[in-house]
Amino acid sequence: MSASIEKTTVSQKELIKFALIAKRWWDPSGPFSQLHKINPTRLKFILERTQSHFKTNFELKSSLKGLKILDIGCGGGLLCEPLARLGASVTGIDAEKKNVIAAREHAEKIGLEIKYIPTVPEKLALEKTRYDIVLNMEIVEHTENVDLLLEASTSLVKPGGFIVISTLNRTINSLLFGILAAEYILGWVPMGTHNWNRFIRPNELDKKLNNLGLKIEKFSGMTYKISDDSWSLSDDLSVNYLAFCKKLN
Repeated sequence: MSASIEKTTVSQKELIKFALIAKRWWDPSGPFSQLHKINPTRLKFILERTQSHFKTNFELKSSLKGLKILDIGCGGGLLCEPLARLGASVTGIDAEKKNVIAAREHAEKIGLEIKYIPTVPEKLALEKTRYDIVLNMEIVEHTENVDLLLEASTSLVKPGGFIVISTLNRTINSLLFGILAAEYILGWVPMGTHNWNRFIRPNELDKKLNNLGLKIEKFSGMTYKISDDSWSLSDDLSVNYLAFCKKLN
């Protein structure tokens, strides 16, 4: 009788890739340079949705005070830190311990109090803590089991809270620009970072989330501007896109 295989969101292949470059999370010209550039756009979307949902004012320094935020697949903490600066109680988790070490060291260096845990969402979901906001930023396309990731994320968010997902659409444009151009021509990220077959279309994501009791209330694309080497929110979902997902109960 064969032993049952435990379901997991972790791809060992992905862990190895990120472990090799974990010390360079905070290098703005390193392998995560585009994440540094895209971060203000991701943050803008999160803050706009938070303001609309929780009636906060993100122009205030403590606009997120009282909110508990979980960043799944936090990496080196690029998104955790600005959220913590705005007063949120932030927890970042990552399956790769080297990422967590890099995140902790950087937060300690600048005096930010952020809870970083080397774990995976399906294990964290077994605990009692629940969050107002759960983030899945550029993690869906790297997970071994999308359904398990979304299920765990849903259980970790409080009723009336929301999830923000940032990922890549599975289109010809994402193949050309998200992989061919970004990895092999421009060298924005290391070659082999992405697998096009792991990308998920908005309608596929919507169906999965609906089955879990979530409603996507807002999609937004993220578009690169070559003129000033920056990213902005747009209506173009053909490559990078964000989804605001409200938990109904």
